[in-house]
Amino acid sequence: MSNIYQLTQAQHALQLHLEAAGFDDQTIADSLEAEGDDLKEKRLGYVAVIKMKPAMATALNSAAAAITELAEREQEAADRMEAALMKSMLVTGDSDLVGLEFEAHIKGKPAAVVINDITKVPSSFMRMPEPKLPVPVPDKNAIKAALQKGEFVDGCELGSTKKLVIS
Repeated sequence: MSNIYQLTQAQHALQLHLEAAGFDDQTIADSLEAEGDDLKEKRLGYVAVIKMKPAMATALNSAAAAITELAEREQEAADRMEAALMKSMLVTGDSDLVGLEFEAHIKGKPAAVVINDITKVPSSFMRMPEPKLPVPVPDKNAIKAALQKGEFVDGCELGSTKKLVIS
């Protein structure tokens, strides 16, 4: 069986041939209907797949959310176990743990600033972050209005107003 592009091209070519031969609209419609079974079947197959794809996307998003939640729980468990190991080592005064396959060492960290109340920080220790300039974006409403008036807008055109509705 041919793909939808080939079937569409063949159907369109037949239509153009019949029109060029001077056949009336009813004869052309009847001929296209008689010859269009493969294209109709292909299109119905597309509709079936299109209807299935959102359900598949929903299922995959749900699975992804479940996997993300599982990964977060695993990380939380590892963090709890690490905290328990460190507490155990600190309580007993052990800073090194050496085994055959793994080692654990309690090391000092460099001093870090902890801000408990930002409202109490003196102004001499405050800085202003660099502002980010806004990025211009096309004004589609203005472009559409200009194009509808017949004005030329470089890099723009009015697109099709048709959409496919599957029920």
